[in-house]
Amino acid sequence: MLSNYIKIALRIVRKDATFSFINVVGLASGLAVALLIIQYVRFELSYEQSNPRANQIVRLSIDYMNGGTVDAQDAETFPPIGAKAKQEMNEVVNYTRVYALQKPTTTVQISDRYYVVDKVYAVDSSFFSLFNYPLVRGSRNGLFTRPARLC
Repeated sequence: MLSNYIKIALRIVRKDATFSFINVVGLASGLAVALLIIQYVRFELSYEQSNPRANQIVRLSIDYMNGGTVDAQDAETFPPIGAKAKQEMNEVVNYTRVYALQKPTTTVQISDRYYVVDKVYAVDSSFFSLFNYPLVRGSRNGLFTRPARLC
């Protein structure tokens, strides 16, 4: 039975080669586009799902406008925006700012030992109330309350 279906399909492909080619290319390109869309949607839905409150966190960005079109977008905003948004908008419960230090490496001292660390970020004291990254040492109580205090 299956061999009969294959014979009929091959006859049709040979008889109408151009039409069959158009159908196969259309089917292949449609499947490729559908798979790309599915992959993109899966990536977007999986972004930042490591945080249990991911649906409550918003990242502010700036759109640089030129006339009526967007010239550029940037995830950096002006420092007072977080405090002003919390003060004036009831929906804002908390905020934090994250700033990447510009040096390629930074030396960190813990007790009498020095460590060279790549990718150091400066954050507000409310950072760990929004994100649940584990601490290597110490506790979250009193974290970032005094300058230059290491936990």
